[in-house]
Amino acid sequence: MSGDVEANAVNGQVSARGLGGEIHLSTVNGSVKATVNQLRRPVSLKSTNGSVTVALPREVNADISADTLNGGISTDFDLKVKKNF
Repeated sequence: MSGDVEANAVNGQVSARGLGGEIHLSTVNGSVKATVNQLRRPVSLKSTNGSVTVALPREVNADISADTLNGGISTDFDLKVKKNF
């Protein structure tokens, strides 16, 4: 999908794949999963009580910011993860 996508939930998972436009996915209680084929526009993935998983193209060039209220942050990329309280 090359167009913009916005999807929100309160209780449940939000999942999308094959994305290429501006992406806004969020849920309060549940996980958020996204597979991005082309990273050309902003991507926002949020969950208050659940995991956030994103698959990006192998040679991605992007600024990434992640935060969580109740959960952890991990990455398969060579990124520094810092915690602020």
